[in-house]
Amino acid sequence: MQIVIVDDSCIDGSVDQMIQSAQNVAKSHSFFHLYVQDYRKSKTQRYQALPSYQTDQVIIYLDVFSCPSPGGIAKALNFGIVHCKSDLIARMDADDVCSPHRLISQMYTLRTEQKTDVLGMSSINFTSANKMKLC
Repeated sequence: MQIVIVDDSCIDGSVDQMIQSAQNVAKSHSFFHLYVQDYRKSKTQRYQALPSYQTDQVIIYLDVFSCPSPGGIAKALNFGIVHCKSDLIARMDADDVCSPHRLISQMYTLRTEQKTDVLGMSSINFTSANKMKLC
């Protein structure tokens, strides 16, 4: 699995919080092996030869890039897509929260339903009054 984070001139620390959250999850589950490459600090790829793992283990690559020029969400999305190494892409914004089973469910559907090219999910909006609204 690869996670691509595009830093579009973020100043609130959320990119570093996402990296830290991924590291915390990986540390709490012995079957996750996380490799972080922060290209904001170094332009060269430094992944080492990976040790062999058992089939029940999950290797996750987390790649962090700076968007080369400002241009809003569309430019950041297109820049991120260029760096994706998989044929399946799931996207989220920094303020999104998803179901723990979202990616597995979507991947299963895309792999088993041959006529499906794009897949979405329903959402719940949280308001300032802590009320939820299903969309």
